[in-house]
Amino acid sequence: MDIIHSIWTKPMLEGKERWNIPNQIEKHLWLFGYSVDYCNRIGLNIDLHTDSLGSTVFDCLPYKNINITLDSISEINERFWSAGKVEALRLSPIGTLHIDGDVFLKKEEIIPLLSMKGFDCIVQMEERNKIFMDSYADVLPMFQDAGISEINYDLDTALNAGIIGFANEELKDLFVDGYFKMIDKCQYDQTFMSLLKYDLEKKIEPNVVLEQYFLKGLCESNNFKIKNLLEVKSKNFDDDIQDVNRQADEIGFAHAWGISKIQIIEPIKRILEERNPKLFQDINQRIEDLKNV
Repeated sequence: MDIIHSIWTKPMLEGKERWNIPNQIEKHLWLFGYSVDYCNRIGLNIDLHTDSLGSTVFDCLPYKNINITLDSISEINERFWSAGKVEALRLSPIGTLHIDGDVFLKKEEIIPLLSMKGFDCIVQMEERNKIFMDSYADVLPMFQDAGISEINYDLDTALNAGIIGFANEELKDLFVDGYFKMIDKCQYDQTFMSLLKYDLEKKIEPNVVLEQYFLKGLCESNNFKIKNLLEVKSKNFDDDIQDVNRQADEIGFAHAWGISKIQIIEPIKRILEERNPKLFQDINQRIEDLKNV
C-alpha cells in the first residue's frame, strides 16, 4: 500500500497563513513528524509530495521518498490550500492513500481496514451533518454566484478527507479535473476572490466545498461506492461523536482536525522526546536552523 503526505508551503508562509496561525512551518514539522513516526512504527512507509521549499525543510523527517512535485501549483491562490493534496493524488497511482499530516495511524490492526477492494474510493467518514451545516454550508452561495456548476448543491453533508484514496481511475480523473476547473473559475471571478481577499480573519473556508462536498456529489451522482473508515450511525450529534471516537480508538486512528491540531503540539513534543529522541532532536535542530536563516 502506497501512503503519502503532501506539504504545500505557500499557505504556511508569513502573511498567507491558513487561519492566520503564525509559525505554521514549525508547527507542521511536529505534526508531520509525529504522523510519520506512527506510520513507521506499525510498518508503513510513507512518501512526501512537496515543493522546493518544503523539500529543504521537511527532509529531516523519516520519509521513504521526498518528491518535489508541488511547484507546479505555485500560481494557485494560497486560500485553496487543499490543492497540494489533490495535485499529489493526481500524480500518484491508483490505490495510493493520502493521509493528512494531523492524522495518526497508531495500530497495525488498521492496515487491512485501509484496503479499497470492492470500492471506488476511501475517505475517513461522511462529515457529520451538523458540522457541515454549521460550518461550511453558508459559503455555498459564493460558488453558485461564481457559476460553479460542477457541484451538487442539494446535498447537506460532505466527506471528511483526513484520509482519501481512489481505486477507480474514472472517479479519480473526474475529481481531480473538476477540482482544478473549479479553482480556475473561482480565481477568474473577481467577486469570489475579493471576498477571500477582504476576509482578514480568514473565516471563509472554500476547501471543504471544493474537495469534500464536490467528491460527495460526484459519488452520489455516478453511483460510485465510497468506503468510510469510520461510520456515522446516528443523526444525533452528541451520540455520533461519541460513537465515532469509540470506533477510532478501537482501530488506532486519530485525526486532530481543525484548530485542535495546534493544541496538541506540546504533548507531541513530549511524546517524541521520550520514544524517538533522534527525531525529536532532528526537528528541534531544523527549527533552530530556520530561525537563523
